[in-house]
Amino acid sequence: GGPCLLLLLLTLILCGWNSVLEPAQTPKAPLLSHPALEFPSLPVQQIESHPAASTLPEPMQNLETEPELAAPASTTFMGMHPDLILKKLTAHTSLSFLSIGDWGRNTPEKFKLADAMARVAEREEVGWVVSCGDNFYSAPPTHLKHGIASVRDPYIKECFEDPFHHIALQRKWLMSIGNHDYPPHAPKTNVEAQVKYTNLSNRWYLPHPYYTLVIPAATFKVEVFVLNHYDPAEYDTITHANPYPVQMPWLRSKLAASTAEWKFIVCHRPFYSSGSWHGSYPAWRKVIDPLMQQYHVQAYFTGDDHIVEALRDSRGVMHFVSGGGSHMHSFGRRPVPQSLYKSKEHGFTFHRLNSTHMHSQLIRYDGQVLFSVDSPV
Repeated sequence: GGPCLLLLLLTLILCGWNSVLEPAQTPKAPLLSHPALEFPSLPVQQIESHPAASTLPEPMQNLETEPELAAPASTTFMGMHPDLILKKLTAHTSLSFLSIGDWGRNTPEKFKLADAMARVAEREEVGWVVSCGDNFYSAPPTHLKHGIASVRDPYIKECFEDPFHHIALQRKWLMSIGNHDYPPHAPKTNVEAQVKYTNLSNRWYLPHPYYTLVIPAATFKVEVFVLNHYDPAEYDTITHANPYPVQMPWLRSKLAASTAEWKFIVCHRPFYSSGSWHGSYPAWRKVIDPLMQQYHVQAYFTGDDHIVEALRDSRGVMHFVSGGGSHMHSFGRRPVPQSLYKSKEHGFTFHRLNSTHMHSQLIRYDGQVLFSVDSPV
């Protein structure tokens, strides 16, 4: 009995020692099933819709600590909040921007044009985009009427957010109102919805149907004056002795108070145009041009005619018809003496300026530069 008892004792000792050396392994759950690693499954409409105003980013002074997306060596703006981009322009000695208008219908060329805009915006460190009106045309079957009905109208996503989805086009878009955004062209539209969308979008900027925005650089400032030619309360006063009795005093006071070296006016209705659909509009020029001359406005950006054109008036003021955003018009029969170059192909304009000069380009939807011109401050 003694040897058996000794053998049993040795077995127990060895089993206990092995259990210390090799503790029992608890089976591990698969990695993706761990609660801390699961991702919430949001409804599709939550992912695609814009955040409510209460969830917009904090004021811009808090954004500098936010992580930025990895950017190509060619640009420092990729992935930044559009407001932060404008803030960082204060360290730059030159600024650049794009202009595009009449983009309110989806066409194959519009998507190609958006791709070209994004390439230029990335390469040239574009700071903002000027949008020259007619933001929403008819587009069956999704949208049967011009304009939009509310800030949740699906046509905003279909016509603006999706075509211009590129990271390089996440810039401030300085919007303006065109005739197709108003009655009678858009009998069921809601211009106020376009204004209110400013509160739901990081880039759509239309705080009022007419407004100004100052964009400072390191050595100069740009001020953009956006007008609303089609205001139904004032539109019929254009031939009166006191035309646009609310908007014109406002514009005069803003121009008089401006300390910007560069002053630009944006309005859907052109002074001069070679387009066949609308053409030049002397009555509007008679209202605005005296103020442009008095306060030294250097450039006027417009759309309305679906062409892309650069013009220079007798005082050297530049006019850009940037109406090549979705579908095109032809040219009128009468030549416009102010015209420097015109195109019937889809396109947009690019501009780079410093404290003394502005370099401008008309660019086709495939990215080809059609025309370049320089103008002094």
